[in-house]
Amino acid sequence: MKIAFRVDASSMIGTGHVVRCLTLADRLSDLGAECSFITRQHVGHMANSIRARGFHVKALEFSAPETGTGAAGPHAHSHWLGVTIERDAEQTLQAVDKQVDWLIVDHYALDRDWERALRAAAGKIAVIDDLADRPHDCDLLLDQTFFASGKDRYAELVPEECLKLFGPRYALLQKDYRQLRPERPDATPVKRIVVFYGGSDQSNETARAVRVLSQVPFADLKVNVVLGATNRHSASVEELCAKRPGTKIHKELKSLAPLLAEADLALGAGGTSSWERCALGLPAVVTSIAENQLPLADELNKAGLIYYAGDWRTITDEGLRQVLLQAVSDQDKNADMSLRSRELTDAFGADRVAEYLVPPGRDHLRLTPARQDHKKLFYLWANDPSVRKNAFSSDRIEWETHSAWYDRKLADPACHLWVLLSKSGLPVGQLRLEPHACEYLVDFSIDSLFRGRGYGKLLLEKMLEETRHLPQVKRITGEVKAGNTASLGAFRKTAAFSETFDEAREVHRFTMPNHKTAV
Repeated sequence: MKIAFRVDASSMIGTGHVVRCLTLADRLSDLGAECSFITRQHVGHMANSIRARGFHVKALEFSAPETGTGAAGPHAHSHWLGVTIERDAEQTLQAVDKQVDWLIVDHYALDRDWERALRAAAGKIAVIDDLADRPHDCDLLLDQTFFASGKDRYAELVPEECLKLFGPRYALLQKDYRQLRPERPDATPVKRIVVFYGGSDQSNETARAVRVLSQVPFADLKVNVVLGATNRHSASVEELCAKRPGTKIHKELKSLAPLLAEADLALGAGGTSSWERCALGLPAVVTSIAENQLPLADELNKAGLIYYAGDWRTITDEGLRQVLLQAVSDQDKNADMSLRSRELTDAFGADRVAEYLVPPGRDHLRLTPARQDHKKLFYLWANDPSVRKNAFSSDRIEWETHSAWYDRKLADPACHLWVLLSKSGLPVGQLRLEPHACEYLVDFSIDSLFRGRGYGKLLLEKMLEETRHLPQVKRITGEVKAGNTASLGAFRKTAAFSETFDEAREVHRFTMPNHKTAV
C-alpha cells in the first residue's frame, strides 16, 4: 500500500504537524505500507529530518517569506502555505508520481477545494485537523483534541459518510509513551520539572520559565529544558540556564517520553504535547503560545486537567510564578490530575489509525487475559452506542457501576475476561465467558473502528481454543438480539454452534453442548 503525507514545518508553523505525521508513518511502515512525504521548503522546514527517518521526500520550492503577509487565501492560516491553494495543489499533483492509496493531509491552510483537486492522485484522503474552521472533502478526519462538543464541531464541514475520529484516544504518540506509562504514586512532592514549549517557541516562553524557576521558591528543583529544532532563542535561553544550578539543556531529542516519564511536573504549551503529557500522567502548567491553542487549553483547564497560566500575549513572570507555586504545593491535586490525564489516552492512537488504514492479517491477532489497566477500555467499549443498542439493557453504564463490576469479574476465578490484541499490542475487541446455571455464557464486542473484518468470528474461535483445557467449561451459550446482524453473523460462521430462536424474547440462542469434542 502506498501512502503520501502533505505536511509542512517552519519557524511560523512549528514542528508539531511533521512530528505527528512521522509518528503515524512509522506505524504504517511497520504494517508494510510505503510512505512518502511532500513538504515545502520554508525557513525551518524538516525535509532532512524526514529523510533521516528513512522516508522519501518530495520538497516543494520555497516561496514567499513567512511574514504573515504571504499568499492571500480564504482561511486564517492561508499565509502558512506561501503560495495559493491552486498552485500548491498543482505542485502536489506533480509530486505524486503514481496513484497513492491514501493521501494524508496535515495543514491548516488546505481545504476542500485543494482536496478535490488531489482526488485524481489518491484513492482516499485523510485529514488531520483540530481547528474545525474550514470544509473538507475527505474519507477520514482525525481531530485528536479534547472538546466536550467534539463531534458537533465538524457537523457541516465534512461529508456525511466521512469516518470521524475524535479525541485523545486517537492521539498520534510514539511507541515509548505507552511503554513508559508509569503507575504514579498517589501524592508525591515536585522535585523534577521539564520545560518544553514546542519546536519554535516564537514568544520565548522557555526563557520566562527559566527566569521564574530561578527564583528562590524553586531554586532546589531539578530542571530539564528542551529546545526545539527551530527555536531562534536558543543562545539566550542557554545563557539563562547556565546561571541556574540543577538545570540541563536538551536538543534534538528523538522523544520527550523518557524525560517526561521521570518528571513530576511540566511547563509547556497547549498543543500536541498535551497528549504526550497526558499519556504519562504528568501534571502541567500550560501557556497557550498560538491562537489555535486557546480553546483547547480552556477546555483542559475547565476539566481540571492542567494548571492554566494564560496566553502568550498577556502572561507575565509574576503570573507564571503564582500558578507554579500552586502546582508545586498541591500534591493531592497533582495526583488527581495525573490519574484523570492518563484516562484520556492510552497512547495507542497512532496504532488505531494505522491499523484502520492498513488492516493487519488475522494471524497478527492474539487473545490475552484482561488486566486491571484494561478497565477504562472495557468501559468505553461497553458504552459504545451500538453496543448499548444491542445489549439487553440499553441504559448507559456509570463509571462507578462498571468499576465495581470489572473488579469483581477480574477477581472471580470462574469468570474469564479476554482482550483481542493486534501484533502491536493494540486492543481491538473483548470477550467474556462466565458461568450461569449449568452453562457458560459468552459475550463479546469489537472496537467500532475495526468492525466488518470478521474479528467477532475470530474471537469466538480463539475462545474455544483457550477453553479446551478447562474441564469446567463444557456447554457454552451465546444470546443475541434479533437485530444484531454483526454478532449473528459471527456465531453463524463459527460452525461449532447450533442456533435456535426464542420468539417470545426475540433472541437467537447459539449453543455448543460440549465444545471439547467440537471441531
